[in-house]
Amino acid sequence: MNDSKGYIKGDSCVFGAEVFVIKHSAMNSPSIWDETNTNLFTWKIDKFSSLKDEEHRSNIFVIEGYRWNLLLHPKRIAKYVGLYLVADWVVQNPQQRLHAEYKLRFKSQLNSSVEEKTTSMWFSSTKDRGYPHVISLENLNDASKGFLMNDSIILEAEITSSSLVEE
Repeated sequence: MNDSKGYIKGDSCVFGAEVFVIKHSAMNSPSIWDETNTNLFTWKIDKFSSLKDEEHRSNIFVIEGYRWNLLLHPKRIAKYVGLYLVADWVVQNPQQRLHAEYKLRFKSQLNSSVEEKTTSMWFSSTKDRGYPHVISLENLNDASKGFLMNDSIILEAEITSSSLVEE
């Protein structure tokens, strides 16, 4: 390191942090939760090869009082299958924004392996967040991997934490 920039002096280095305090009010009240095993939604789709629509939605599921569903794009991009988490509750509460950390995955039906994407995103006026490339069609159709068995797939959404802000 270059001593002239002041990062290291002798054998010492000093770091600083800036702390902001948020005053809570009825208009801006964040809430945070972090749960284990109660934040998982599993969706099994039978007759996968017969899906004709460009998008296929799961039933609504509720995690921590918020309505969600999964959106599958089986034919979005020729070589991949896309999977998205949709915040159904945003339509009813446009003044709310939710920051969520979550995982979207395809589960093998042969073993414990998964094709998984992990992310952290804000949900507000744009309701769905996810990936157009969760799993390649090559991996999905590879019988030795077990993602597509007897024309069925198993998908999961796991919300690992969230923070709600009401504006």
